Amino acid sequence: MKNRTLWKIALPLTLFFSALAFLPAVIPARVAEPFFFGMPRTLWASMALSLCIYAVLVAAVILSKEEEE
Repeated sequence: MKNRTLWKIALPLTLFFSALAFLPAVIPARVAEPFFFGMPRTLWASMALSLCIYAVLVAAVILSKEEEE
């Protein structure tokens, strides 16, 4: 896969996960419950989405380096 194609896939995925963080399903209005291990669900959802963004970008960097070799 060419580097430009790889980054054209990684960028929309990153933007999708970023937009997903602001949906009402993730951040309900004036609700801090339910709690999971003492932290609100919104915090857990934000951490999971951050990990997804991180994984997409790491995969893109690793695959683009393999393409250069």
